[in-house]
Amino acid sequence: MIIVARKGSPIAIGIGENETIVASDVSAIASHTDRVVFLDDGDIAVVTAGGADIASLRNVPVTRELKHIDWDVGKIEKAGCAHFMLKEIHEQPESLSNAVRGRLLPGEGTVKLGGMQMDPAALARVRRITIAACGTSYYAGMVGKYLFEDIAGIPTDVQQAAEFRYRNPIIEADTCMLAISQSGETADTLAAVREGLLKGATVLGICNVVGSTIARETGRGCFSMPVRRLALPRQKLSRARSRCLP
Repeated sequence: MIIVARKGSPIAIGIGENETIVASDVSAIASHTDRVVFLDDGDIAVVTAGGADIASLRNVPVTRELKHIDWDVGKIEKAGCAHFMLKEIHEQPESLSNAVRGRLLPGEGTVKLGGMQMDPAALARVRRITIAACGTSYYAGMVGKYLFEDIAGIPTDVQQAAEFRYRNPIIEADTCMLAISQSGETADTLAAVREGLLKGATVLGICNVVGSTIARETGRGCFSMPVRRLALPRQKLSRARSRCLP
């Protein structure tokens, strides 16, 4: 028996056949089971091989949704590369192509992002955009600032998420906040999301991981992860992996 509790950092519980797995990230579970329960802050779970009993801090039983994760495990492995950075360098052309596939509508001169949950009228009411992120996601936000201001003519601020909650950020009416995180679990970016929601902003998440905390707490936005791809023929797969070998 294992007892786990969540306060801030994520906890995912994988439900398998006669086994239960506890991890901080669903990527550690994906190769074992596609059934995952995510704890909320303040949850305490008693975990056994047969499953998990979840209760609040007041020892009141609670129910958390059992989610089915449809992941290609190969996406989260190194695929023969010495390290993940080298793998991601070689994947850049494919990742860029997959990121825009099915989303660009050249005939209409627009794009389609299914998870935005904002109709044209709501988008037209946006008067300011605030982008919160850390690390390379922050640099992506800086590029986004130029595009939003140049193409859409909307004033855009890029905030270092690590500092966002430690000051008193000004969230004006009709502000749209974008939270960018590769993992969807970046603690500072998650804290910025909660601050933005508290101050009344419309918060959208941009991340790679389905079921991550930022994806669940924003409830809207889009995933930048590539769509599930078809299996490559063995010869092509060998060539792809050989690029990563010394």
